[in-house]
Amino acid sequence: MQDAETERQALFEEAAAWWVTLDGGADDGDQAAFRAWMERSPAHRAAFAEVCALWGELEGLRKPVRPASAPPPARPAGDAVRRAGRAARWLAAAAALWAVSPAPAWLLADYRTVAGQTQTVRLDDGSVVTLSGASALDVDLGRSERRLRLLQGEGYFQVAPDPARPFRVGTAHGTVTALGTAFDVRIGDASTQVAVTEHSVAVDAAGQAPVAVAEGQSLSFDDHGAGPALTADTDAITAWRRGALVFHERPLGEVVAELNRHHAGRIWISDPSIAGRLVNGVFRADDALGSLAAIESALQLRSTRLSGYFVLLHR
Repeated sequence: MQDAETERQALFEEAAAWWVTLDGGADDGDQAAFRAWMERSPAHRAAFAEVCALWGELEGLRKPVRPASAPPPARPAGDAVRRAGRAARWLAAAAALWAVSPAPAWLLADYRTVAGQTQTVRLDDGSVVTLSGASALDVDLGRSERRLRLLQGEGYFQVAPDPARPFRVGTAHGTVTALGTAFDVRIGDASTQVAVTEHSVAVDAAGQAPVAVAEGQSLSFDDHGAGPALTADTDAITAWRRGALVFHERPLGEVVAELNRHHAGRIWISDPSIAGRLVNGVFRADDALGSLAAIESALQLRSTRLSGYFVLLHR
């Protein structure tokens, strides 16, 4: 359910970006690329239709976008002005979509946090779970096993010993079984990462044999299986528990996803070509916008902001 909702939101954001491109004056190349995007699936066409309908409601049925015909006449503005206007419209459309999108299924979780909030929960078995911002967790402490499911975000698990009831944390990508341990689980866009701070865990993914992860190691797993267990800086990975975010050679796209867990609004990257730029630094978890400003300066990027909550990052 979570993956479907994430894909739907991503498709909405792509559709909003196309709406702004067409509305701002698209050339022949843009038109051809847009037609190819529309032909990829019925879901793409439905997403664009919904964006058009929403934008019409927001602007009082303003002029329709013309996706299948010639581009609208060029506006008498310089490239910089046109880019700025396009960025502002993209941001407004994406913010509107984000604001009105239906509540995802994880709102029904036993424990959840909003962006910028952390929560520590002591379970009935004596285990302690700390949730990062924008996270959600289901808990089922049965007689034969303790089964938790992290639906979104990140959690740090300190497990109370109980040999008769294995402690397992599942995500959409697989299951982590504790072996008398403390560990961190973080869900990304396409994979889950586990980092072990005490003892060890076993990871089951995609029907493969369990993979052991020892103290001081991390491992990523997805729908295709688990990667190798590698030595990791677990202090840096769990720095969010101490109010810090530590990034070492992390792609900008992953950094923005992390910042969104600590920001009450939403940050988007409008240009996919910058998502892979690498970020290094230590930032305050309670100042996502300040962290973003430092990253903008380091990578020579710019941002368009709406009310301080919604931010569009671009060149």
